[in-house]
Amino acid sequence: MRSVIWATGFRLDHSWIDVPIFDDAGRVAHQRGVTASPGLYFIGLPWQQTRGSALLGFVKDDAAYIADQINTFQTDRPALAAAKPVAAR
Repeated sequence: MRSVIWATGFRLDHSWIDVPIFDDAGRVAHQRGVTASPGLYFIGLPWQQTRGSALLGFVKDDAAYIADQINTFQTDRPALAAAKPVAAR
């Protein structure tokens, strides 16, 4: 399994993401942090679901939802779970 965790501090910068998940204004197109790109999720976006989505004290609800979505994605894709691990570079 491959994972990426990207943590930022003061401003959004999605310039490193090279998949078509942005709207015409350059914002991430998502439903509660789930994008149209399979396996790509966001958390901590302003107003992702509620006012507290971008605040450490309240992001837990969004985190639980995204964890559920990841689990569902992994369960629905057994071939990925059975794949051999990629050698570290």
